[in-house]
Amino acid sequence: MAIIQNDKFSLCDRQNQKNFEYAIAQLEELRQTYPDADIFLNGELTVDFPEDVKIPIEPNQMTTAVLSGNRIKFSYCGVGKAIALLREQYAVGTVEVRIISSISL
Repeated sequence: MAIIQNDKFSLCDRQNQKNFEYAIAQLEELRQTYPDADIFLNGELTVDFPEDVKIPIEPNQMTTAVLSGNRIKFSYCGVGKAIALLREQYAVGTVEVRIISSISL
């Protein structure tokens, strides 16, 4: 049996002068809080340095992140991949987080 939990949260607010590690820190915290869960992100973030975002092409795989201008759109993107894409980026926006964890009966 699986439990699915949905949460929405905002990442890194430029107006509050948070540094780029703040967004990654929130995602790392999620990964540590739910170490055995699958965590996926849906939503859109605006980044300051889109030219530094390199989304690898993965043949025969669903596209989970798309860069358009200075926006990254996540569609069931794994938290590990999202962290890799957001390294050294200021990110502003809101994403939905889906946490899927198994429980044994």
